[in-house]
Amino acid sequence: MQSSSDTTTLSASSIHPDHAIVLNDSVPDDILVQWMQAGSKPAFDLIYRRYWKALYHLAFNLFRDRIVCEDIVQDVFFQLWDKGGSLQIQTLRSYLFAATRHGESDSDVLEKDLAHQASMAISMLPEKCREIFVLSRKHAMPVAQIAQHLELSPKTVENQITIALKKLRSSLSDYFVVMIITSFLQA
Repeated sequence: MQSSSDTTTLSASSIHPDHAIVLNDSVPDDILVQWMQAGSKPAFDLIYRRYWKALYHLAFNLFRDRIVCEDIVQDVFFQLWDKGGSLQIQTLRSYLFAATRHGESDSDVLEKDLAHQASMAISMLPEKCREIFVLSRKHAMPVAQIAQHLELSPKTVENQITIALKKLRSSLSDYFVVMIITSFLQA
C-alpha cells in the first residue's frame, strides 16, 4: 500500500483481486462511500481529508468552541467508520454536514442530562419549597421580596431554600461527581 497526501493506492483485494485502485481527489464521493462501506481504510482516509476542514468550520460557526468542534467532527467521522456499512448515504457531503450540524459532544450530552435531572429533582420538592426555590433561583427574587409575595417570614423563606438546596445536592450528587471527573479528564 502506497500513500501520499493527494494519492492513495488501494489494494483492492476485497473489491477486485487482480487490480490496485488509485485513490485521489478525482474519485467521486459515491465510489469512496462504496469502498469505505466495503472496509477500505484508504477510502475513509480520503473522505476524512476531503471533508474534515469544512466540517470543523461548520461546527465552529455553530458552537464557537474549538474543543467542542473537534469532538463533534471526530464523532461524525467515528460514526461514519463504525456504522458506515449499515448507513444509507445518498449524498456524502449532505450526510456529513447534517451529522455535524446535529452533533453533540459528550459534555453537551452530559449538560443536557444534568439539566433534565435537576428539573426532575426540583419537581420532586414539596410544593411550597419548590415555589420558593424557583422564585429564588430561576427568577432571581431576593428573600425579602419572596417573603412579601408569598406572605411568609423571611426566615421561613431562607429555611425553605436551604431545604431545597440540601435535597437537590443529595439528588444530584452522582452527576456532580461525573461532571468533576469529566472536566478533570478534559483538562
